[in-house]
Amino acid sequence: SNIIYLRPHHVLCLRFYRGEGYSSTFNEGMAAIARSLSCGEAIVRITSGVDDICKNCPRACDGVCLDEEKSARYDKLTARIADLKQNDTFTWADLQARLNKTVFTGDQFSQSAAIVHGLIYATAYKNHRQTQNTAFVYKTFDIKTKSRA
Repeated sequence: SNIIYLRPHHVLCLRFYRGEGYSSTFNEGMAAIARSLSCGEAIVRITSGVDDICKNCPRACDGVCLDEEKSARYDKLTARIADLKQNDTFTWADLQARLNKTVFTGDQFSQSAAIVHGLIYATAYKNHRQTQNTAFVYKTFDIKTKSRA
């Protein structure tokens, strides 16, 4: 199988992806990754830094994310909620099962976390940039998540 490298927060981005992104090139790349995973043609390896989704992102330059601080914060938060570690390898189905147990559970907090994360990305993609409003929502989400334990 082919390996698709994903940073933790992109696992949730793919789950919520609806065909709108930064550019047509980005959308084509994201759709190809989503198709490959949903058809079982590839496996996911969790990574840090720029991943296979980032390759078509206008915010990535020469293998470096121009928003790395923010992205790393999203990764840390997602990894903690979903119990993902560097170099973990999953089939897409197994990864979705993991998300269903850790993020999309009947627990109201986990459900809220997933919804908020999805809204952040939907808004960011729709506006083609991170807005102050979505940054505020994420900051609020991060504060609530830290008090989860």
